[in-house]
Amino acid sequence: MPENSKKIDLSYLIQFTKGDQGKLKKYLEMYLKSAPSVVNEFEQLLIRREYETLGLKAHSIKPQAQYLGIESLKEVLTEIELIGKNQGDYSKLQDLVMEAKTISDKVVVEIDEFLES
Repeated sequence: MPENSKKIDLSYLIQFTKGDQGKLKKYLEMYLKSAPSVVNEFEQLLIRREYETLGLKAHSIKPQAQYLGIESLKEVLTEIELIGKNQGDYSKLQDLVMEAKTISDKVVVEIDEFLES
């Protein structure tokens, strides 16, 4: 995968863990255990028009996206959160949910590749 297309930037997490590979691996595995399943819930929440819950779920995984340097996902999650919280333009949610899913899927692949190296 070309460097410029990478979704994650582990520089913050590497600094936070002081380069400890065991801790780094632990945080990456924690992300894999929770965030992708939350993102996968987004579509069902959207179908059920549970916009406020969708916003809350987006908010709940924003810190994980930040720690892993997934800026593109953090931005999308923020938009989803704000629309759900402020009863914003719900018509934008379908595209935002799909974008979050696409980014999340790419992040999972990147983390898996990192953990296997």
